[in-house]
Amino acid sequence: MPLLKHCGSGMVSKSTGRRRGRPDWDWRTWAPRYAIALSDGFQAMGLSERAAVDLAVALFYGTEIESAKPGYITYQLRVNPSAATIAGRASTIRQKANRVPIPVGFANWRITMAKAFLIALNASGDISRAGLHILALAREADRFRDNMGDPFADLDFTMRSIVPLLFTKIQMPEFST
Repeated sequence: MPLLKHCGSGMVSKSTGRRRGRPDWDWRTWAPRYAIALSDGFQAMGLSERAAVDLAVALFYGTEIESAKPGYITYQLRVNPSAATIAGRASTIRQKANRVPIPVGFANWRITMAKAFLIALNASGDISRAGLHILALAREADRFRDNMGDPFADLDFTMRSIVPLLFTKIQMPEFST
């Protein structure tokens, strides 16, 4: 067992010099951050928090399956999920999204990305102008990440996932259990 010493930032291992325990949570590398931003956009459109997170999780982590009701789309979690159901995954994300204190950078990033999702979901008229505004918001969101990892991660995500929303209609899914 390595010897421990105390320093100003907490207990560290003498052999490695690293802090003990679970590493600090870093929202800038947290995968569900996009689902949270999308759920923030859905809440701004009038959905409840639970329905918004459920819908965002279905779109991000689910796959469409054949629905029993005509005209409906049914989602289930992909193979090897970390939760058994969409509702379970959504519950976990909802709890983590509401943890206090929310870092200022994460709060600003959520607002910016939620705006981008809102524009994509409500766009009408000049789609190219909406697309340019979404890309500007993605560039702004990248600034909140303090150059953590890929400096264009949010811009890349926006091009792959948010801009195509300009051309699709999102309907509230029926969740399978």
